[in-house]
Amino acid sequence: MSKELKLKKYEMLRQEILQYLEEYQNVRNMMYIITVILLGFCLTGEKTIVYAFLLPLVVTIPSHIISYDYWKCVTKAATYLRVFHEKDVKYPCHWETRHNNFNKIYNFSSKSDYQELPYVICSCVCIFLYFLNVDYSKCCIFEINAGIVAIIIVIFIFIKYQGVDADKYMDAWEKIKKDEEKLVGSGNR
Repeated sequence: MSKELKLKKYEMLRQEILQYLEEYQNVRNMMYIITVILLGFCLTGEKTIVYAFLLPLVVTIPSHIISYDYWKCVTKAATYLRVFHEKDVKYPCHWETRHNNFNKIYNFSSKSDYQELPYVICSCVCIFLYFLNVDYSKCCIFEINAGIVAIIIVIFIFIKYQGVDADKYMDAWEKIKKDEEKLVGSGNR
């Protein structure tokens, strides 16, 4: 592959990463806006409908799953660039490799745990406000169970869709590259 073609491919993948990051930020911002609006209606109304405090979870949970998927795509593309483009010392672009080395020097994890924080915080605020506004002197078991079920669902979702591990994708791309090199070496390609 020519150097110009390789650079063009690199630039296209960097653009793809930037597009994913923009979409990721749009989803997060939409989640903030909708959550604040819904909680605002709950807190300013004369008669509080306690179940309405759980309504933002209908936005925060799917937003978290969508954002997780975007972050996974960013990580796949970034690790692909590191393996297939930046391993060559003569190659002029090494952003992803340098970024990874920076994270190692300053002990940042290759797992993006902090990315979930906005969704966790918004979900916790909704559940906290729900339990804060339940009238325990008049409530039925259903109101308490609704809050408990919401907690269980939120915990399950945030555990299932937690942190994208860049090392896992790096290992996969390395294996693919080695397999392709074996095929080329044996003339089967």
